Amino acid sequence: MPFTAPGAKTCFERVLSKVLPDPTPDDVVIHVTIESLRAFFDYEDPNHPWQIMCHILPEEPCLFDIAGFDPNAHVSKRAPCETRIKVLWANFRGDDPKPDLGFALWERYHWIRPGAVKKGFAREASDPNHDRALLKSKVALWRLLLSERNNRADRLRNMYQDQYMKWHLESVTVPRRSFIRPELIVELSVPSYPV
Repeated sequence: MPFTAPGAKTCFERVLSKVLPDPTPDDVVIHVTIESLRAFFDYEDPNHPWQIMCHILPEEPCLFDIAGFDPNAHVSKRAPCETRIKVLWANFRGDDPKPDLGFALWERYHWIRPGAVKKGFAREASDPNHDRALLKSKVALWRLLLSERNNRADRLRNMYQDQYMKWHLESVTVPRRSFIRPELIVELSVPSYPV
């Protein structure tokens, strides 16, 4: 199918080339403090980089209408597909009671290898003058935060790949369903989901 609109092919090529940045190199050692761990994972803090990025995004979607939509209202799993897409849009923006999906999208671009932090802990433990209680607290907090991060990533994968994409495919293949525009995948008012 040829691209007819000016810039459409360039835009589509950019979408296809959107990938995650390279992961932290294996030889990197990351030293953390309790304060830095808490600050990085406190994504509800208005000064968190994710919150700042959210304020830059458009308030409303660019490719579909949300007039009359309340992101806090309960929506049935049997609701029309377009309504469920709006709920996911609110989730991806972090505009619902559980803002973790939006943070998980942002977090994918700021992923730190757990091994790099563990190396930092190992170096700290090898110092004979280290504070054992403090190191133990940091390790415990890191494990808790890492578990939460993994849960967010799993939930994001489930919501985006297993549901969002499935609904798009269903809308094309199931008769009497209104067609969901595939442009929603590249909606500008939410962080993009890299391939």
